[in-house]
Amino acid sequence: IQDLDLGIVVGQPSFGKGLVQDVATLPGAASLKLTVGKYLAPSGRCLQKVQYTENRARIQSFLKQGKSVASNINLDESRDKNDGVQSNFQTLAGRSVPANMGVIPDIDVSANEQLSDLETALVLQGAYDRFFDKILSSS
Repeated sequence: IQDLDLGIVVGQPSFGKGLVQDVATLPGAASLKLTVGKYLAPSGRCLQKVQYTENRARIQSFLKQGKSVASNINLDESRDKNDGVQSNFQTLAGRSVPANMGVIPDIDVSANEQLSDLETALVLQGAYDRFFDKILSSS
């Protein structure tokens, strides 16, 4: 959705699980987890999050400032210092999106935000479900 500019992503940053791993059983009840591939978004960016602590701090800093995370993260480096992959990618329409950070939503919504009375009533009455069912059935 984000990479092809088919819509905006609303939510929280993902955990960045973008690896494909195979587990080999070893003698003595041990095992070896081997990374055999990576999930890539349509733009070619890797969804696996690297530098977990540093990226979390950078993301939280942008969110606290009320800035759009995806458009304000420093994408000047052409190579990620951890695995040597390109870190600056663009959507189909040319928006910058970061690699190696999971999926950063266009609009961040905190998990602890409370629904308004109107939103609660709409959820309880199934209005959102009916709306999306109608949209999906008409396409």
